[in-house]
Formats: sequence, structure tokens, C-alpha cells
Amino acid sequence: MQAQLLKKCKDFCEHIEAVTGVRCATIDISRQATNIHDTGKVPTVCAHCRNKECSEMRVHLYGLNEACRWQGRYVYHCPIGLIFSCAAILDWDKKLSGGFVVGPMVIGDLNDLLIRRLKILLCCFGI
Repeated sequence: MQAQLLKKCKDFCEHIEAVTGVRCATIDISRQATNIHDTGKVPTVCAHCRNKECSEMRVHLYGLNEACRWQGRYVYHCPIGLIFSCAAILDWDKKLSGGFVVGPMVIGDLNDLLIRRLKILLCCFGI
């Protein structure tokens, strides 16, 4: 992703975070490496996730690839059930060059979500 486009994407993420209070990150897919650029203003939940089977980059790349298939945007969840939304950025050849990832967020009633998660945890510990 070009430096000028990356700067505009970071600015856009700052606006999204200011309006929603939810983390927004820019995913930059280049030939050398794939990087996550966030604003640093909203903490990331993924950094504290203890699920060893989950990789933040892999989950978000899955979402962005699905966004390419579904008109540029997609809503998905990670292995522990957190909801994310993304929008793909395509290059001139219609290939994925990056995108925006917003989340995690709660869809539905927060109390229902917490009760469901508590029941899952209790089952895992045999209680």
C-alpha cells in the first residue's frame, strides 16, 4: 500500500474510533509483509487473548478475503466469538492490497452474550 493511501487509511480509522469508541485498524498487505496499523488510542483485545489457536492476522485476513467475495465488506467472528467488521481495499488489478478492520463489537444484548459466555466457561470447567 502506498504511503499516502496508508496515511489516509489511518486518518479514517481515527475518525471511526472517535465516532464509535471501537478499535479500527488498517491492514496493509504488501509484497514484503502484512502489517496491522492501529491508532494506539483504543486498546486491542486480541493482544490479551489466551486462545492459542487464534491468530489476529489470520482471522482478519480471512475476513478481508471474504469481503473481496461479498462486495467489499464482511462481518465475521474470531474463534472465541468476538464480532468484527471489515472493508477490503483493492488495487488496480482488483487484488486485495489491504483493508479496514473494526472491532470487536457486541451485536445484540450484552447481558445475553455475557450469560452465554459464562455458561460456556462453567461447562469447560465442569461446573
